Amino acid sequence: MPGGITMPEFDEALLLRAQPSLFTDADTPLGLDEYQAFTTRTDQNARPGTEGLGFVLLGLFGEVGGLLSALKKKQRDKDAFVAYHDAVLEELGDALWYFANAALRADLPLSMIAQRIPATLDSWDYHGRTGPSTFLDLQRRTPATRLSLDYIGNFSQINGTESANNHRLNTEFDWWLSRRFYLIVPSFEYYKDPFQNLGDRVTVGAGVGYELIDRPNLEWTITTGPAFQQAWFDSTQPGDPTETGAGALTFGSKLKWDSTRRIKYVLQYRGQYTSREVGETTHHLVGTLSVDLNKRFTLDLSAIWDRISEPKTGANGSRPQPDDFSLVAGVGVHF
Repeated sequence: MPGGITMPEFDEALLLRAQPSLFTDADTPLGLDEYQAFTTRTDQNARPGTEGLGFVLLGLFGEVGGLLSALKKKQRDKDAFVAYHDAVLEELGDALWYFANAALRADLPLSMIAQRIPATLDSWDYHGRTGPSTFLDLQRRTPATRLSLDYIGNFSQINGTESANNHRLNTEFDWWLSRRFYLIVPSFEYYKDPFQNLGDRVTVGAGVGYELIDRPNLEWTITTGPAFQQAWFDSTQPGDPTETGAGALTFGSKLKWDSTRRIKYVLQYRGQYTSREVGETTHHLVGTLSVDLNKRFTLDLSAIWDRISEPKTGANGSRPQPDDFSLVAGVGVHF
């Protein structure tokens, strides 16, 4: 593969079969790809392929959280936690199911992932990407208002050549009119991704929000409202403008579940519907596992899906891929 990782030739069947079976009643050991295909028989997710990836990643985060919870109990109770071995086996099995299913939906065979393990750290990843990612989440809450700001930045390289460089900043001010209903006045988003042919994109709007569920350990909020979006493109086809502005409809959802006192899961979605010239429908989905480090800081691990339905074709005739996936680790701050 040009510019990729050169792997030694070997018989994959031998690699997968040279292990003891996990199933005592099996005639032959179960291979990685066989197990991955087996996950489809118990998959209840009706969305096909990457359309259902967000739900699967949320399940994966949940099982990893279960592993962390078992480890916490073991450190606290030590030998008194007699169910530790069985708990870890169960959580690992569930996490493996979600990981295998997520890879299958992204067209990544487990055998190919296994082949990457001997590679060096600099070349680890399906695309051979290296580089930092940044995630920042700030929030200020009073009895009547809430100010939030979050930032996600990704930068990576392949063999010294830049392969990702995108930045997204969102902020909004919420004014509560009742216990569940609030106004968003205003909301602001800045997005930049040269690999999507987006030099800059700014969205300013307002709207309303409503908390469908408001429990001590479970919150679900939905939002919608009008906005105006202005986009500047890095390059365009001859005769096409390099910048475009249009009205937009924004809609969003945020589900937060506190599974324990220190571990929570957040699934957040933001969508925008605007004109075809700006990109038509855009989607931004983030699934986050958040672990409290102390009263003010959290460690956040996020899987992110971005989609621009109609990316702008550049001057060279190339059209960017609509979908982009990334994994981000960062620190959240509450004050």
